[in-house]
Amino acid sequence: MKVSTVFPPENQSKRLHLDPKISWGHILTTVALIGSVLVAWGDTNERLSSVESENAHQRELIDMQQARTAESRIELNNIVNNINGKLDRLIERQSSRANVR
Repeated sequence: MKVSTVFPPENQSKRLHLDPKISWGHILTTVALIGSVLVAWGDTNERLSSVESENAHQRELIDMQQARTAESRIELNNIVNNINGKLDRLIERQSSRANVR
C-alpha cells in the first residue's frame, strides 16, 4: 500500500490512506471471498465429522452381523453333522438288514 501525499506530513501518521488504484470494492470482495472459504471449510469439517460418526456406527453393525453369521454357521454345521450321523446309522441298519436276508 502506498501512503497518499495529499495531506501534509504531520497528518499522515493519523490517517491511513489507500492507493487510489485499490478500491473498496476490491477490499470487500477479498473479505467476502475469505469469509466464504472459511464458511465452506467449516461446513466441510462438519459433514466430515458426520460421515465419520456414521461410518463408526456402520462398522459396529457390520461386526454384530458378522458375529451372528459366524454363530449361525456353527449351528448349521452342527445340524449337518447331526443329519450326517443319522444317515450313517440308517445306512448301516439298511445294510445289516440286507445282509441278514
